Amino acid sequence: MKREIGASSPSSTPARHQINRDLTRISANSMPTSLGSDLRLLVHRSPKAVFMSIDWRWQSFAQLSGEDLYAVLAARQQVFLLEQKCFYPDMDGLDQDSHHLLGWRTVDGKRQLAAYLRCVAPGSKYAEMSLGRVLTTAHNRGAGIGRELLVVGIAHAERQHPGHRIRIGAQLYLERFYSALGFQSASDPYDDDGIMHIEMLR
Repeated sequence: MKREIGASSPSSTPARHQINRDLTRISANSMPTSLGSDLRLLVHRSPKAVFMSIDWRWQSFAQLSGEDLYAVLAARQQVFLLEQKCFYPDMDGLDQDSHHLLGWRTVDGKRQLAAYLRCVAPGSKYAEMSLGRVLTTAHNRGAGIGRELLVVGIAHAERQHPGHRIRIGAQLYLERFYSALGFQSASDPYDDDGIMHIEMLR
């Protein structure tokens, strides 16, 4: 996975207990019901994040509206090309066969994309499935949304592709963050468009 950002800051099977819906305020129709222990840990570590009313939407490419797709591509351009000053072909032909997790906030009556990642199907990029394009938009960083994004994304990905491991290409400075989410280093550090990365498996 290229382009990791936004995460502030072991079990591969989600716990069986459901977190209190009012406490997390995560959309019931887009959230797996089996995230108990991971989300309780999230609440403990980042209490501010769960009160920011993130509406998580897990969608195939075909399910994305034109407006939502535009918001995703604009956020990816802002974070990975402009902020990181890393010029590469973001539209790589993998989006169409991926599932996409969009985290929306409503601010002053307007819906804003706060966080995003995509799940590439097994066999498309790696033998395993892959999470990539992980981002939190600038105004939503520092509140733990990045951790919540990964907790929700991993749960959806493992439900979408049961029995498959997850391989990522994480930015090297986020290695400890991903380790805390059950990933283990699977390569030596390498340079990817001027940014040091490392492959990790869960």
